[in-house]
Amino acid sequence: MNAKSLSLILFISILFILNCHGQLSLQLDQNNYLNNLYIKKVMVTHDDQTVWALTGDGKVYYKKAQEIDFTAYLIISDIIVTDFAGYNFNDMYFTHEAKGLMQIKNGVKKELILSDPAITQIRNIAVVLNDTKSDAAIKGDPLYEDFLAIATDQYLYHVFRGTTNMVKYDIYRQPSYDIKDFTITRTSIRGVEFQGKFSTSGRCEWKSDYSVIKTLGHTTFVSVIPDREGYSRITASLFDFQSKIYTSDEAYDFWGTSEGLYVKKYGRCGTASQLRQVISGKQITDIIEVVKLPGLLEQSFIIAASTEGLYYTPLSVYDEFMQVARPDLVNFIPFPDLNGLKINNIATEYTNFAYESPRMLSMCEKVVWAATPLGLKKVYLEFDGTNYQNKVVPGFIYLGIPVEQTEEKVVFELCGSNNLKIISSVPSNFLGPVLIEWYKDGLKVNGLTGIREGVFNEEGTYRAEMTALCEGVKLRSKDYVIRNKAAPEITFNYPTEISVCETEGIQLNTVLKNGYAYRWFKNDLQIPNAIGNSYFATGDGKYRVEVSNCDQNYVTSSSVTLKITALQKPVIGHNQPNYCEGQSLELTVNNPMNYQVKWYFNGQEISEFEGQLSIKPKLNGNYRATFNNGICAKESDPYAFILVISEKPLVSISKSTTKLLCFGETVTLTAETNANSYKWNTGAVTKSIMVTAPGNYSVEVRNNSGCSNISDPVTVEVNNEIILSVPSETKLCTTAGQELILQADPGYSSYTWNGVKGTSNLLKVNAPGNYQVLIEDEKGCTATGIFKVIKWCKEDEISRALVMTNAFSPNGDGINDFWYVKGLENDPSASVLIFNRLGQIVFEGKGDNWFWDGKFRGKDVSEGTYYYRIKSKAHTNYLKGSVTVIR
Repeated sequence: MNAKSLSLILFISILFILNCHGQLSLQLDQNNYLNNLYIKKVMVTHDDQTVWALTGDGKVYYKKAQEIDFTAYLIISDIIVTDFAGYNFNDMYFTHEAKGLMQIKNGVKKELILSDPAITQIRNIAVVLNDTKSDAAIKGDPLYEDFLAIATDQYLYHVFRGTTNMVKYDIYRQPSYDIKDFTITRTSIRGVEFQGKFSTSGRCEWKSDYSVIKTLGHTTFVSVIPDREGYSRITASLFDFQSKIYTSDEAYDFWGTSEGLYVKKYGRCGTASQLRQVISGKQITDIIEVVKLPGLLEQSFIIAASTEGLYYTPLSVYDEFMQVARPDLVNFIPFPDLNGLKINNIATEYTNFAYESPRMLSMCEKVVWAATPLGLKKVYLEFDGTNYQNKVVPGFIYLGIPVEQTEEKVVFELCGSNNLKIISSVPSNFLGPVLIEWYKDGLKVNGLTGIREGVFNEEGTYRAEMTALCEGVKLRSKDYVIRNKAAPEITFNYPTEISVCETEGIQLNTVLKNGYAYRWFKNDLQIPNAIGNSYFATGDGKYRVEVSNCDQNYVTSSSVTLKITALQKPVIGHNQPNYCEGQSLELTVNNPMNYQVKWYFNGQEISEFEGQLSIKPKLNGNYRATFNNGICAKESDPYAFILVISEKPLVSISKSTTKLLCFGETVTLTAETNANSYKWNTGAVTKSIMVTAPGNYSVEVRNNSGCSNISDPVTVEVNNEIILSVPSETKLCTTAGQELILQADPGYSSYTWNGVKGTSNLLKVNAPGNYQVLIEDEKGCTATGIFKVIKWCKEDEISRALVMTNAFSPNGDGINDFWYVKGLENDPSASVLIFNRLGQIVFEGKGDNWFWDGKFRGKDVSEGTYYYRIKSKAHTNYLKGSVTVIR
């Protein structure tokens, strides 16, 4: 059975027989043990079940497990023992005097000393066994190790097992509570409880200085007990936490006082606590618990010792199925054989089963020892489980979905290799005291004895029988019936091979029935999400279906091989990417397999093109082709080729001017077109170009469809360049009064000299300077020339030309205000010095552009005669003379 695909179902069988409870009864052993000795305390050590007895005068006796009677423990005969506790015969502790504590281990005595000087008394001692600890125990923590608890009038102390150091034990682990004045109120193999005085008082509505402190496993509990309200101090207590529900809300608090025995739910306050006095008017000395049928129908019975006899609960204090605490149903009855006899304390003797489990859960408790003033009394615990024999025990788990179930039977239908797993309700740590046996059709299944789980797949009726070895009670599970289910029906009538076209495929089917599950396979790989009774197969491969009519048990069909005929798809080729009017169009298909070919235009077959591998269409539209091999057809893409024949663009060239161009002039040529791409025969790619050279010009244009057109050429004419012959420079001596005639090239329509237009190519000049001439030919084209006339004279011309006055009147009237020398215009190296009568230079002139204004250092010179000296390249000697200044 595949557990991953099934639901985990927990089915708890509940017995509906009302009066089927197990009952406890007591029977007194008629033998006398330590007869007529006052027995103060009795104890059974856990490790070896040695029974220990303490007399009122401080003597100790013991009886080992296999011995018949008690023997005096002489190793401590020299002290008066007040209390004892221990793990086994060779590991014991004894108190003596007020606060003496002695350890005897393997026959060696050692006195243990309490370090706190404030301690005046050891009240009592007890061994605390950590029965829930595992292999992960925390060393040094009392909650994780066995230890000896020492209750004093001050604090609580402990000694770890295997050590001798006495250490203060903060059992409650609450620094806010300073707990003192300890007394051990329960000394038992199942647990030890302490009563301590808290520094903080007040529990629920009760006022109390004391509370009972309990330990369970690694947890500490503080009971809410009204221990100082209306009765004396607690003498015994029992915190019972045996509920299968494992919640403190379903645990009991029992406590005894001099007035009787009380019970309530643990932790409850007020009316919800269901506080009851279950034994009244009797002083309670001890309380113990006895558990029967652990791991099956666990039942807890309470035994209370008093100064006037022994009391017990003949029925379990818990509901045996729901395991809830019901204080209102707790009922004690007296044990008549010990009625009126003072019972100082009690202890259970038990047998341990040899298997791994917590120690307190492995006991078979059949004897209670009672310490009395008349010796030890041995009381047998009789459990009547007659009503349980062969009854259905609750709490079995099975993996599977039943098709039928009653109070006594669960029916399953299995198919194929599926199986049924049944898991016993017995916890794994109870496989010692409980014997499990499996049966099929009334016969024991070999190899499954003592096994909690059974896995079955054959038809038959199965059950588990569980025997509580301690009580001798046998219980059973329900009957689990397995029926084999018939295989599912498959209809899959197909030939071993089928050929289909790839666009067709084939619908594969099998019978559809309610409750059937389907899964399809291709080439032995499961097809995802194919879980119906039909599947449409479209690819090459081997197909089959598996069908199941019960959980994960599939039966497979025969296989069919599907062969898909796949034709090559026609791919239409064309001889150029775009088509323009006037071009030759050709569409082709490559047909290496020699298929039948058909052509279609706008969805309609073109019959005249059938069988052709190339066609020359003429109309715009959608063209496609198909291949056919006589069985299947394959067409090209729906829009394999859409033919669009585009028009050529229109184009012409416009000119910015139509006149003849003179040399150097330009004309703009523009393409007039509806296209958007241009290419001139000059290489330019702009819409317009500027032209200066003569020639024929044309442009090719292209539109968005890729169609092109070339314009008619246009002619551009350009006149020849006019070149004037102009001398670079002409000399003129104005000193000598010369004149020149400037002559431009002849033969032109007009001549414009310095802005004056005429027909003469000659111009007479008598002064140096630049003279411009503009000529124009008969076509209106012009050219410009510059004649440069410079001033220059020879030396003899210059010497004859020096002219100066011998007087001037610099008075500002505008007449003869300056003195200068004519004829030095072409002699930049000439110099003139003027002196006064004292020989002081009053003026100095250089070159050919100077004059004297009759001033010296910015001030007018006085009237009179002044003298000059002239240096010129025309004369080797200085020219000297005088000039008169007239004011």
